[in-house]
Amino acid sequence: MSISPRFPSLLDVSVRCVDPSASPGSIPAALVLSLLGCSSGALRTAQFQAPLSWLRQEHLSALCRSGLLDGLQMLVLANTCPAEAMPLGMDSVEELLEHCPELCALGSLRWYCGGGRVPRFSTFHVTFLRTWSCIDYFDERSPLYRRSEADFCRLKRGAVRKNWDIDFDVENIDFVFDPS
Repeated sequence: MSISPRFPSLLDVSVRCVDPSASPGSIPAALVLSLLGCSSGALRTAQFQAPLSWLRQEHLSALCRSGLLDGLQMLVLANTCPAEAMPLGMDSVEELLEHCPELCALGSLRWYCGGGRVPRFSTFHVTFLRTWSCIDYFDERSPLYRRSEADFCRLKRGAVRKNWDIDFDVENIDFVFDPS
């Protein structure tokens, strides 16, 4: 995968396609990848709430290794495709932490795989919870599902112990973007 900077001054980007009937091709992969990799390390905040089930570890690895995410402070990748999960997991989280030293917010990491409604959430929010499907704590198929021994829980405890300034529970970063 070849990534070259397109907009060297882009600091913030937010892309939303929250229609539950939208297919994974609604937001082309090339658009998301070129926006993430467009700024030669200048990108500070990025939020993609769209059908992202196509996004793989290889895509994030290529972006991280290229140095284009070095200045990234906040990243939200929320898959809105109810039919397919986004197969990102702890490898992706750890790689982002390693290659994005300024990262202080990472989301939307939760995953809900089930029919019906989640208590206290509308069906719309259920879609947002189908995101990083391979994180053991949120994966119903994992023996560490909702267990404190999960790698994700250990990472969060380690972040507190090491006094890292990072929020792993952020669901959106709308407060960063000026609505006008």
